[in-house]
Amino acid sequence: MEITEEIKSLPEFDDHKKIFRMEDLNTGLLGFVAIHRIHGKNPSLGATRFWRYQDEAEALRDALRLSRLMSYKSAAAGLPYGGAKAVIMIRDENTGKREELFKEYARQVNNLQGSFVTGSDVGVSKQDLEVMSLASPYIIGTDINAGYYTALGVFYAIKKTLKQITGEEDLAGRSFAIQGMGKTGLELLDLLYSQVRRIFVADINSDVLNELIIKYPDITIVNSSDIHKQAVDIFCPCALSHSINEQTIGELNCRGIVGSANNQLSKAELGESLLAKGIVYAPDYVANGGGLISVVDEFKNGNHQDSRIKEALLQIPRALELIFGESNKLGLSTVVIADELASKVFNNY
Repeated sequence: MEITEEIKSLPEFDDHKKIFRMEDLNTGLLGFVAIHRIHGKNPSLGATRFWRYQDEAEALRDALRLSRLMSYKSAAAGLPYGGAKAVIMIRDENTGKREELFKEYARQVNNLQGSFVTGSDVGVSKQDLEVMSLASPYIIGTDINAGYYTALGVFYAIKKTLKQITGEEDLAGRSFAIQGMGKTGLELLDLLYSQVRRIFVADINSDVLNELIIKYPDITIVNSSDIHKQAVDIFCPCALSHSINEQTIGELNCRGIVGSANNQLSKAELGESLLAKGIVYAPDYVANGGGLISVVDEFKNGNHQDSRIKEALLQIPRALELIFGESNKLGLSTVVIADELASKVFNNY
């Protein structure tokens, strides 16, 4: 797909290297793969999202936005891969054709000749991933719980953020608000539950919440529209993008923000607003890099090893310590510092 002047004018465009439009009339496949950066002969990595977009333009912009974030995430994790992302549109045309759709998508991924390697993001299940892996060698994450390692990386990031706020990493007596009880939110709740004083949770799925209160009776369930307002030590956005925006930022009542969601800020300038409010923000692509780290371990080695992944996850608190230190020294937001450090890495590709 040609990168036209119209595409270049989109606010999400950031000198992306390649964009591929994927379509198949028989299965109703329609979507995009955006490659933001390329590191030598290594593939660019990024998961596949299956989502109902308003139109193609919205889908493309999401692919551009998320692929850029993947470059930053890879750089922050110290990984030698460029960033990419794929989005597939949920449409009436592909209703009831899920297996055929993902098979065809995987076949079209093969046409990129290994320049793009992908796994599962929002809307793509483990079963979908297994279907894809039967049709393509460029699918990763089929044998690994990437959600767990994402949450574990966030857990490490929480401890480092607490140290920045209080001088200690100890979780005892601390309070948390977790927004979103999906793959990573559930794992994070499990990691925190026995170690902290109080946890507020929210999700749009009431059935999930009803099950949670049985397994975790000490949690406090609140409305999704109020979860960010809770008076807590750490707010954990683990749902979709832009939970911190021009409206919600004035309603925050936390000391720090550490979560697994991508693109948590609706615009980068909000990082300065958080700094002014005295809220310590762990940049999303740094804190949530554990899933990428885990699937890269599988990709590099042909299998994954828990101890090896956990060792690699220590890059997350190391990166945050550097970011927090530079933010303190220069008086700049953690967003600005993290972006500058990551840009230095992938701009040398």
